[in-house]
Amino acid sequence: MVDYTVSDIYQGGYSSLSPQYGSIFSNYRINPRTLGMTTDPRTADILKDASTKFNTGAKHIEISAVTPEVFESIPDQHLKEMNRLAKLTGATVSVHGPIVEPSGMTKEGFSDSNREAVERQMISAVKRSHLVSPDGSIPVTFHSSALLPDEIPERGKQPEGVLVINPENGKYGTIPLKERTFPGDEKKKDAKIEIERYNSEQWMQSLDQLGQRTRIAGDELSKPAVAAILAEAEKKAGRNLTEDEEAVQKAFYRGATYLNSSYTDLKELFETAQKNSSEIEKEKIELDKQAQK
Repeated sequence: MVDYTVSDIYQGGYSSLSPQYGSIFSNYRINPRTLGMTTDPRTADILKDASTKFNTGAKHIEISAVTPEVFESIPDQHLKEMNRLAKLTGATVSVHGPIVEPSGMTKEGFSDSNREAVERQMISAVKRSHLVSPDGSIPVTFHSSALLPDEIPERGKQPEGVLVINPENGKYGTIPLKERTFPGDEKKKDAKIEIERYNSEQWMQSLDQLGQRTRIAGDELSKPAVAAILAEAEKKAGRNLTEDEEAVQKAFYRGATYLNSSYTDLKELFETAQKNSSEIEKEKIELDKQAQK
């Protein structure tokens, strides 16, 4: 037996290539003819590569088209010729499709357009793979994920975190699952509770940041705006500004910048709140709008 442990999956066994296969089946070995080979994933010249490997006696070849760019550069005629080559050598052929992330996730975040683009790539790979076996079926392998976290929790245990996606900008991250021990808040690890808590904290943090920028804008603009306007007029007239006039002018411009930024953030937060509000809350918003008219 092997001397390592793979938790909750399979602990390994005797080698099928050993002269003796365990203590039950004696003198049993796997037939080398059942072993296959793959084409070089770096080249689109699959005919040359497959021919070389068929010459070694291999009875199965997998077209290793793991890179989308390489797979797209393989001519359709080469895929059709692979069918003829397999028939001549009495071999079988399968295809390893491009390694893509089918969920629509990228390093920049998630979007439906990414997901749809990857779906089109996968559909194209399946259709082109059929050229290798137009009279029957052909195995086409795809990875279930190429980017998402691959953590496998132990049996009976929950994962340490849960993947979340911000629907507003597509950015994603992991929220740790914690077992709460504060009196009155004792709960086991629960993904739904942690997501609701995270959403509430992020929303309150956004409102707090908006309030801070608005307060800064108010403090800066509370200084005499007229002085800033007069200072600008004096500057245009060719007179050098005093230090106090320059300070007032800069304070006015800082306040205007913070105020504009706050207004932009306010509109974004309003859109987010309205989109994620319940029907009752949306009705209240509409009533408030009508009351202000």
